[in-house]
Amino acid sequence: MIGKYIKKISFFLLICFVSSLLPEPALAASIDDVFNKLTPQQKNQAESLIQEKGNQDQIKNLLEKDNSLENEDKNKEQDKDKDKEVLITKSITDEIKALIDNLSPIEKSFNDEEIRKIKEQQRNKKNYNEAEPTEEVFDKSYVEQKLLRQYGYEVFKKAVDDKFSLVPSIPIGPDYRINPGDKLLVTIWGNVNDSFSLLVDERGSVTIPKVGVVTVVGLTILEARDLLYQRLAKIFVADFNIDLTIKEIGSIKVYMVGEFKNPGAYTILANTSLYDAVFIGGGPTKNGTLRKIELIRNGMKIVTVDFYDFILKGKNQNDILLESGDVIKISPIQKVVAVSGNINRSAIYELKNKTELSDLISLAGGVTPTSYLQRIQIGRKVNNVKETVVDINYADYLKTKNYKPIYVDSLDYVSIFSIEPEIRNVVYLKGNVKRPGRYELSNGMNLMDLFIKADGLAPYTYMERAQIYRAAPPKREPEILVVNLNKMKAGDPQNNPLLKEFDQIRVYADSEIKGEPKVYISGEINDEAVNEGTGAFPLVKNMRISDLIFLAGGVKSSAFLNKAELVRTDEKNISKSYEINLSKILKEKDKKEDFLLQENDYLFIRKIPDYGFNEKVTIKGNVLYPGKYVISRGERLSVLIERAGGLTEKAFLAGAVFIRESVKLQQTEKAAKMIKELEIRKGWEFAQIPVGLPKEERDFRHQQVEGAYEFSLKKISMEASGRIILNLSDLKSGANNDIILQDGDYLEIPEKIYSVDVMGEVYFPGSILYENGKSVDYYIDACGGRTDFADRGRILVLKANGKIENSYSVGMGDTVFIPAKTIELVRYQDPFDWNKFWESAANATNSFAQAATALVTVYLLYKEVNK
Repeated sequence: MIGKYIKKISFFLLICFVSSLLPEPALAASIDDVFNKLTPQQKNQAESLIQEKGNQDQIKNLLEKDNSLENEDKNKEQDKDKDKEVLITKSITDEIKALIDNLSPIEKSFNDEEIRKIKEQQRNKKNYNEAEPTEEVFDKSYVEQKLLRQYGYEVFKKAVDDKFSLVPSIPIGPDYRINPGDKLLVTIWGNVNDSFSLLVDERGSVTIPKVGVVTVVGLTILEARDLLYQRLAKIFVADFNIDLTIKEIGSIKVYMVGEFKNPGAYTILANTSLYDAVFIGGGPTKNGTLRKIELIRNGMKIVTVDFYDFILKGKNQNDILLESGDVIKISPIQKVVAVSGNINRSAIYELKNKTELSDLISLAGGVTPTSYLQRIQIGRKVNNVKETVVDINYADYLKTKNYKPIYVDSLDYVSIFSIEPEIRNVVYLKGNVKRPGRYELSNGMNLMDLFIKADGLAPYTYMERAQIYRAAPPKREPEILVVNLNKMKAGDPQNNPLLKEFDQIRVYADSEIKGEPKVYISGEINDEAVNEGTGAFPLVKNMRISDLIFLAGGVKSSAFLNKAELVRTDEKNISKSYEINLSKILKEKDKKEDFLLQENDYLFIRKIPDYGFNEKVTIKGNVLYPGKYVISRGERLSVLIERAGGLTEKAFLAGAVFIRESVKLQQTEKAAKMIKELEIRKGWEFAQIPVGLPKEERDFRHQQVEGAYEFSLKKISMEASGRIILNLSDLKSGANNDIILQDGDYLEIPEKIYSVDVMGEVYFPGSILYENGKSVDYYIDACGGRTDFADRGRILVLKANGKIENSYSVGMGDTVFIPAKTIELVRYQDPFDWNKFWESAANATNSFAQAATALVTVYLLYKEVNK
């Protein structure tokens, strides 16, 4: 029984493995091959497993599991993208929703139609994801512009903090009335000189030395000064003068009630005016009036302020100083009307009294120049029961002298429309005429009449054909009329048709139809833009080579004037070249040499050979005059050494170092290419490591590849020297080693070196005095001989000129290098265990038989399930 369940578990695990690796057709093909190789007993066992219905359902679900998981992952990714887009679009619509929610009830009532349109357009989207943020209905600034606002309230948008109430805004004048808390400064001069400060107490009195208590509250500064003079005159017998000023202003308490944004009691400076106090209180809410703000003092209305005068005209009429106990009252707003469209200030306005339509339009800044005054529409709510519209011909209304006034009512909505954008009674003239543009269509106007208005045709007009594009009524379907201008001028009425509204007449130039003849120039000319472009110029009558050169800005100083080239192509497209002497044309003014140009002529001006050739090389070391030298084209190394004064007695020509910049660049490019190839090779080497190796073995192989890569990378990444190895010990003029110099070449000739360096696997590396004719073994033995680690089969000799040789001959300044033997690292491996080998082989055979049986079972069950 247990064995049966183990067999089933193994069976399902095998299905999971196979279904994850193979698609269904490949799986079926593999099972067919295995089934044919089974023994009869294995075939029976596989068929018996298929008969169990539970296995069929489980296997069917298992085969479908991978596809469902893959689809589920894709759906999750798509959902994430959708959520992100919904979040972005929703944030836009939330901003617009907040914009609408912040409207006052009055603003909502006038914008109800616009709000309804916005919401309807947003609802028409199936979901937020379909909304494009660039659509107007989802554009916050567009929606904000479309919504009407109550006029004037934006002046109170700036936040007001407590410090505002402590800042004096109006200078103290002689009519200022003294309040408790004020500090007075009394100055006496004349036969008596004195000064003292007086504080107005809560009772409104001041105490003067030797005089006593004097009540000054409510008095102006002049009145208080006179009172103090009278009281002081009783003490001072001598003549004196007195001056009274306010040293510090006291505070007063006022009350702001009604439709203030921030109503309440405020302690403010005594010289605060009514307008300042309104701002301190935050101004009215949008349910409060701007046109009837009242100041109440001692229970009586003192003054009423209309803030429209202040906002529109800057007039602060009736702006008086407040007194302690004053009450500022803002009543609820009463009559409002809206005006929008082609008006300078579309907004909702508060009406003060009975208002005419013309006064409302003036209040809104007047109509714009594109307003259609023949129809102004007023939307009106009648008795809060129904809505009607009234259309008014405002243009006629303004013309009538004794017109009946048109008044607007509360909640009226005045719409001012735009004139029709299409221009009527017009024709359009385009192309090769003296004055193209838009023209009035007069009665009976024909094509010739239009040309006369436009001052005629321009030169080089193509006379064989002009076209009239006409929008034919009633659907304005386009049609083309063709006219011959020669026949029109000859008086042919068929080619001089009557024009109709919106006709577009197109006149062509010869160059548009026939193509403009051109000539070309390039080479050593001053106008670089010509060389960068096509070098084409229009060919005009009697145009010569000198004219073409002039148009191209003239020739450069580097131009080779004795031999320019003119290429001419005939009608059969055969080109012929002419040699031109520009010196005769430009200097001697030779007309014979200065050809008349023909269409498609091409003039090429060459550069003087070696003009501006300025290449430099450097020579250092043991020459008489080291330094930088300007070379001529084709100059050789031997010539440079001669120019430098020749070699000194110490010069060691065999050890010369020659560096070329172009070689250095090539070496750098090759190194970069080799590094890329090395990286590809590294990845390929990693891919060759078998899957399933023990961790230690896998890590060891990774380290081998990585180590080899790093070693090679260090060798390749060494800075390119650009050195060319030359044997200059027998340098002769014109020989192979007497190379032609290039710009940037560098030659350094060292002093003679009378030693030989020995390096590598010797016991005492060092320098040995050079002896002519001695072999390499002589210098190795002189350094103690080879070590036990030396590779006896290899000796490298680095010659003084940089060349490396496997040689036994040694010269002056050479370096002998003895490399070390290569050490092969062999990993430790356990002894081969034959018992484990045969045991593994037996297990593998048994596992293969079971796997084959299972694969065939899968195939048969797959067929059974899909019947």
